[in-house]
Amino acid sequence: GGGAPHAVGAALASKLKGLDRVAVAFIGDGAMNQGVVLESLNLATVWKLPVVFVVEDNMYAMSTRSLSPGRLQPRYSAAKSYVDRALGFGVPAVEVDGMDVLAVYEASREAINRARRGEGPSLLHCKTYRFFGHFEGDQLVYRDKEEEEMWKKRDPITLFKDKLISMKIATSEELDKIDLEAKQEISEALKFAEQSPYPELEEALTDVFTDNSY
Repeated sequence: GGGAPHAVGAALASKLKGLDRVAVAFIGDGAMNQGVVLESLNLATVWKLPVVFVVEDNMYAMSTRSLSPGRLQPRYSAAKSYVDRALGFGVPAVEVDGMDVLAVYEASREAINRARRGEGPSLLHCKTYRFFGHFEGDQLVYRDKEEEEMWKKRDPITLFKDKLISMKIATSEELDKIDLEAKQEISEALKFAEQSPYPELEEALTDVFTDNSY
């Protein structure tokens, strides 16, 4: 949840400078229980800041499932909906299918436009899933393979690809070409990083402090 107050700060700076910018904070379902996130929601509402909070609810706070297996008893949040929690702070909120690219786009556009109109913050509760571990080396012993396979069938990239093809916006060949080009770009970037020299020690402080004062 550490990104929430940073987004609020960026939104405040934009408002004070009269800039047409909107800050976006991406946080997890577990982070919604952090005090700093709730404080950020409250302050953003009080000052009507141009910020959007996106809750990527993948049902696991690191390795703790939101509900006890086989039961509907909550394990780390008594709130049944993060939409209700946001509304408690006066923040307009909607629940959206986080696996649907277009659904997320439409909800995000409305929230961003609202912020730019000076109407304050919004929250998007995106129901999604984390395909891989929470960290490198995570063995995922807290999840079962059947659940993982079920969610992988709803891969948002695959679903969006199928929709583009069905709407005749793009062909399978065109999308495969884009996929290949993206993989090549990633491979080249990785190769460049591995062959680049380590930065000088002085670089550790670059972009950490500023000489500007307002």
